Amino acid sequence: GRLEQLGPPEQCFSAPASRFVAQFLGEAVFLPGERRGDELRTLLGAGTARAGDSGDGPVDVLLRPDDVTLAADGDTNAAVEWSRYEGGTRLYAARLDDGPLLKVRTNHETHLAPGERVSARITAGHPLAAFPRESA
Repeated sequence: GRLEQLGPPEQCFSAPASRFVAQFLGEAVFLPGERRGDELRTLLGAGTARAGDSGDGPVDVLLRPDDVTLAADGDTNAAVEWSRYEGGTRLYAARLDDGPLLKVRTNHETHLAPGERVSARITAGHPLAAFPRESA
């Protein structure tokens, strides 16, 4: 083995040094995007880039379940596959029309049925980690 990152848990979670660290420390999906200065653009909307990440150009943006919201109104771009009640929250899996399966954590009062069309949007109030785009 080798040491991937050393630091407080909060720093390692919110500012992972690598994709491995990001996935090791919790639910993580990487969505293709573009970085221009401190702005990230993805098919789920815009977000703020974390300082010190890769320069301008194509990137893969790290999204965690609390960085995205689902709504059953507006322009839909995903379909709910399943949900799990977690007490104060619900965890949903929603398949993007043009992308991966997202896991999204919502308030427990949100009720979306499997198969329901939804709108998935980035709503993170913090800078997002981005890594140089991996080749397909």
